[in-house]
Amino acid sequence: MIRIVLVAAALLAAIPSVAQQWQNEALRGQTSAICEHKTIVVKSEKQWKELWKEHSGAQAQEPKVDFSREMVVAVFLGVRNKAGYQIDIVTMPDPLDKNKLVIFYKEIPPHGDFAAQMITHPFAMIKVKIHSSVTFEVNQDAGVLPGEEHKAPSRRITHEETVHMYDTVGRLQGFEGSFDGLNRP
Repeated sequence: MIRIVLVAAALLAAIPSVAQQWQNEALRGQTSAICEHKTIVVKSEKQWKELWKEHSGAQAQEPKVDFSREMVVAVFLGVRNKAGYQIDIVTMPDPLDKNKLVIFYKEIPPHGDFAAQMITHPFAMIKVKIHSSVTFEVNQDAGVLPGEEHKAPSRRITHEETVHMYDTVGRLQGFEGSFDGLNRP
């Protein structure tokens, strides 16, 4: 009996939802047809139709969005091997640039040891006020349970950051001048 329930749950999770509606300006779920991790900003009806077709399939009708006043930001986690993963999203206007919106998101793994072992594709989409620029920031530390492993996104340190670090260390050690890339005793 348990096996039948698990098989039925797996089959239902594998089929993208056909009719989804906005709930509190958000769409969330476990069954996107988008299987890779990505973040997307949608600013037009055409982009929205294309994303919805990729997410839910050609037969699904996309939920309504008024692109004259709002846009959609979406986070797709990619493939997960347990049911119950969620995405928490917090939006904040940039304090230095009112035309820039910062999207903080974190992956929340399922609680407890009894999460169903199944392939899921968690996603979250939210409607936000139109901004000219949007950046996504991953909040890796929040919501991580012991034993769950997160990979921090790789980031290259720029030349300017390297020079700034050496200048800071140099000032702490009494070194005068800026770092020019040469090793000096």
